[in-house]
Amino acid sequence: MKAGVSAGVYAAVAAGGAFGGMLRMLLLAAWPPAPGGLPLALLGVNTAGSCLIGLVLAFSEPGRIRRLPPGLSVGLMAGFCGALTTFSAFSVELLDLGVSRGLRYGLLSLVCWLFAAALGLVVGRKMNRPLEGGRRSS
Repeated sequence: MKAGVSAGVYAAVAAGGAFGGMLRMLLLAAWPPAPGGLPLALLGVNTAGSCLIGLVLAFSEPGRIRRLPPGLSVGLMAGFCGALTTFSAFSVELLDLGVSRGLRYGLLSLVCWLFAAALGLVVGRKMNRPLEGGRRSS
């Protein structure tokens, strides 16, 4: 085990990964793309996961009023969000769409994810303002 990383952190990542992966599978199975249609459920899952990771990041920064425990932050970001937004399925969908449609969908997806991550971070920072006087919490 790496110094500073406990078995609890590994367990949080594993549990988060299990829940994120299962949620992803359930959502994509519930809303498959129509024949010839864009995989919008995949876009939604990846966009929501990007927003969530921005929120978790905002609540993981030092010097904020509320701060998630480091193990929970890692479990949510690397485990849950990582499994929820696995981009291997996205890559296959892009290939299935062909060059032109795949490129357009890929660019749309990238814009949505970056915007969602930034939105999550901004909203999270507004919800979790800095400590008064610049004190740091752990």
